[in-house]
Amino acid sequence: MDQKTTKLNNKTINIINQFIQLWNDLKNNTPITKYKYSIKSKILFTLQLLSIEIAITYIIVLIFPLLFSIIKYDDSNHAITKALDDQNYSKWILFVEAVIIGPIIEELVFRLGLVNKRINFQISFILVFFFCIYDSLAKLGNVGISFGISILILSIILIFLHKMKLIERIYSYNICILYFASIIIFGFIHTTNYENATIWVYLISPILVLPQLIGGVTLLFLRVKYGLIYAIASHMMYNGIGLIGELYYPPSTKPNVQYTELDYKNYAIAENIGNFFVILGFTVLIITYINYRTQQQSE
Repeated sequence: MDQKTTKLNNKTINIINQFIQLWNDLKNNTPITKYKYSIKSKILFTLQLLSIEIAITYIIVLIFPLLFSIIKYDDSNHAITKALDDQNYSKWILFVEAVIIGPIIEELVFRLGLVNKRINFQISFILVFFFCIYDSLAKLGNVGISFGISILILSIILIFLHKMKLIERIYSYNICILYFASIIIFGFIHTTNYENATIWVYLISPILVLPQLIGGVTLLFLRVKYGLIYAIASHMMYNGIGLIGELYYPPSTKPNVQYTELDYKNYAIAENIGNFFVILGFTVLIITYINYRTQQQSE
């Protein structure tokens, strides 16, 4: 599916109308409508979506402690929580991995190939299969051999794709399927963060990964409407704010850890930051909806 560029009007300024336009393009399998927004407008729209996403996520995660208590799952088994509790694991390394490297890799894997260019799909495909194949083989032993075998398998798969012209078929069929697949896979791959997971964790996983599913929608929107750099920037900011919340998690939830007065002050700061984004997000959402309704009534 190609993209078409359309002139701006008052209606297209509203983010809700932009989502509706994207949905209509996907539903009708027509070229994605893009508007010539200024960089300033794109940044403002990105921050607008980010604030709304954080506010909604905050409300969703409020029920997580209740869910974990019902299924008797210790949420300290979450990968991020374990990394933060590990005294031998540098918090700076975690920051670089979660806020810089992670978002870049995930955007290249899940959303680079959503724009109809052969090279984009190939890069995303290579990254996906390389990590899958390499991770599986590396567990068996020699890292060097695993790397070599991974490259060999990938080369064979890429040659097959080229010969069968499967990449062109994927884009020419209905890219809506590719879009939804990227959202679902991106969301549910985060279930791997829940270590020592029981069957109950997987049963409630649609709720546990709901923030990531919502994130998949907003990041997809930013990718196809504004460009990959805006999706990466939003992803980095989201993870950064989320990491602050994890770093200064409520001390009462970790009774076996000794806390200092500074820890409690840091948690208070993090809590205020979280409350600020929640208030900001819902304020932006309400204003956006009011503007949308006003435009609808004026037509």
